[in-house]
Amino acid sequence: MLDKKPTSKPKSSSSSSSKDSSSDYQPRSNNSYYKTFHNYPGWMASHGLKHYNQDDVVEGKAILEGYKEMDRISWEEGQGSANKSENEGKK
Repeated sequence: MLDKKPTSKPKSSSSSSSKDSSSDYQPRSNNSYYKTFHNYPGWMASHGLKHYNQDDVVEGKAILEGYKEMDRISWEEGQGSANKSENEGKK
C-alpha cells in the first residue's frame, strides 16, 4: 500500500495575520484573464493569435505576462497612495 503525502501544508493562524496578507501582491490566475473571452482559444483569437500555432502561443504568453506586469504595477501604485494617505493622517 502506498503512503499518501499531504499535498499542502496546514495553515498556522499565528504565522500570518490579515494585515500581512493584504500587503502582499497576489497575481491573478491565467484563467481569470481568459474568462472574459470564455476560454483560452477565445482569448488567443481576440488577440489575432491561433492557439494551435506554437509561435502564436509564445506571443500570447508574452502578452499575458505584460498584462500581469501592468496589474502588478497598478497594485503597487495603489499601495503607494494608500501608504501616503496613512502617513498624512498621522501628522
